[in-house]
Amino acid sequence: MAKKNELDALKDLRKLLGDDAVFFGGEELSGTHEHITTGSPSVDYATGIGGVARGRVTQVAGVPSSGKTMLALSTLANWQAEDPNNWGVFIDAEYTYDKTWAESLGVDTERVILIKNNEAKAVFEALVGRIGKEGKKTIPGILDRIIEGTLPFKIGVIILDSIDTLTTPLETNSEVGAQNFAPVARFLTTELKRLTPLVAKANVAFIAINQIRMDLTAGKFGNPETTSGGRALKHALSMSILVRPSTAKENKIFDSKETQIGHKVLVKNAKNKLAPAHRSAEYFIEYTKGMVRQAEELLDLGVLIGTISKPNQQSYIINGETFRGREAAAAQLRNPDLYRKIEAETKERYLSDPTAGGAEPPLDEDGGDDEDSEE
Repeated sequence: MAKKNELDALKDLRKLLGDDAVFFGGEELSGTHEHITTGSPSVDYATGIGGVARGRVTQVAGVPSSGKTMLALSTLANWQAEDPNNWGVFIDAEYTYDKTWAESLGVDTERVILIKNNEAKAVFEALVGRIGKEGKKTIPGILDRIIEGTLPFKIGVIILDSIDTLTTPLETNSEVGAQNFAPVARFLTTELKRLTPLVAKANVAFIAINQIRMDLTAGKFGNPETTSGGRALKHALSMSILVRPSTAKENKIFDSKETQIGHKVLVKNAKNKLAPAHRSAEYFIEYTKGMVRQAEELLDLGVLIGTISKPNQQSYIINGETFRGREAAAAQLRNPDLYRKIEAETKERYLSDPTAGGAEPPLDEDGGDDEDSEE
């Protein structure tokens, strides 16, 4: 009898808080996380879940021209490739969105809702809706409509490019030249409390692009790098992916005229609430094509995880066949069918065993970032 009364009390709690807030016994949320691949096997591995998480806020931060927007657009392109009814939202707060460039990266720009606005209040109202004077929502936002299922298509990715360029009401209403202390961080402290629950209910991958800048207030022994948004953004993130270009000449791509057309990107997952953090990754990009050399990337990851054998320095065993030399092995992986097979096997192995791959090596260049350096 007591057990029945306890169950009734829990049911009353569910009526009070809603079906999506209270779970009984076997109804707990799954330990697996829906994700969207980034297009880079090593970055997917570094996230620990196979890509960018849906229902969570992910930051992609880096120095200028490091490939932040390219990584976000690659994720959007892969989401669109899953289903012809899959759409995305791109908030262009920097006013730099290039339709032709996005298409060259594989994005179907006809299935993108483009918002060009850098006013923080307007951007967040577009996402979470407008609240009237009585505290009631007068106009639903994009996330509300996704949750209600009133859109004729599926939105799975929302990209904000970028946090650093948002103009807050405090700045808009201040005099020209007035100094305002941490306006974006103060604005986000309130607005993120409204955004994150709706992102979770809408089950979208929210990617916030941010800039890494020099912190002139850092002490002599402090980390001189920082990002906009302060602690409010840091605590709202489920994942923080830091990217930077390699400075080594051998990690740059040149054309026949010795003009640089690409580079290796060094990645560190500085914060991760969904899997082991601080994993690193490396991948190559070309500025007009996006990610390249994924076959070589998958080859190295397969050896690390164990889906590809390397009995000696020269040989690789892929799908039961032996290939001599790195180029010969990578050439086999350029076959789309074999690539997908090995990629699926590799992802299945590290998703089922979080310790697969062993300890992560540190970044070989400028890799001193950690979670506490993002203020």
